[in-house]
Amino acid sequence: MPLSYEIDEDRNLLQVIGKDRVTLDDVLAQQRELQNEPRLKAGVRCLVDLTRMSDLGLSGRDTFRLAQAREQFPYLAMQARTAIVVKDAIHFAMARMYALSRRKYIEPIAIFYDIDEARHWVLS
Repeated sequence: MPLSYEIDEDRNLLQVIGKDRVTLDDVLAQQRELQNEPRLKAGVRCLVDLTRMSDLGLSGRDTFRLAQAREQFPYLAMQARTAIVVKDAIHFAMARMYALSRRKYIEPIAIFYDIDEARHWVLS
């Protein structure tokens, strides 16, 4: 599975880990799975680690569609932080496109190259 997740209930933190090739269908399937996750609380903070991903199988249109679909998930709150960690400029650009498309639904959102910086920011 190209996407996995861990939940830190004490910190109300959802960490999503992407590896290998991640497609729109993979992300939507994981989001459907998370809808039934009893450990998620409203306002969960998200740390998305894409540093182990070899290929992002999403087009710009897919990224926009994904950003718009996220409003369907009640555990994600407007004020809860989301940090996305990437390994290169191409993935940074796609994450930035996602972040700009999400502005209507979630703030704040930030993109990082360093997982420790991202973790510090999302938990602060």
